Amino acid sequence: MDRDDEVRRLLRQPVRLACGAVVANRLCKAATSEHLASPATNDATRPLIALYERWGRGGYGLVVTGNVMVDRAALEAPRNVVVDDRTDLDILRRWAQAATGGSASSSSSGSRSTGSTTLAIAQLSHPGRHDA
Repeated sequence: MDRDDEVRRLLRQPVRLACGAVVANRLCKAATSEHLASPATNDATRPLIALYERWGRGGYGLVVTGNVMVDRAALEAPRNVVVDDRTDLDILRRWAQAATGGSASSSSSGSRSTGSTTLAIAQLSHPGRHDA
């Protein structure tokens, strides 16, 4: 087996995280800040879901989301997704399903689709206090 074959073999190996979750392979879509949430509600949008659907089906073992803000009054940047008591949970479920390789237009149960091997982890964010 040559070196390239060995690298490909290693990249395809699963990894068990300390929390017990299993990542199907060693390819990871790193955290980003897409700025694709609704400017009016900070909910996920169709373009954001479509992007994550592509990444979810792209062969990654792990997809880490962009900033998911936990406080509307403290955004890292405009158009970040916010998760709080005003969040549209149906569209949030569709985004999660897309990120795990499932079709965002199918069931909104929030579970992984059959055969999906992508683990998605949300990057929860709060920018902290900023002094002027």
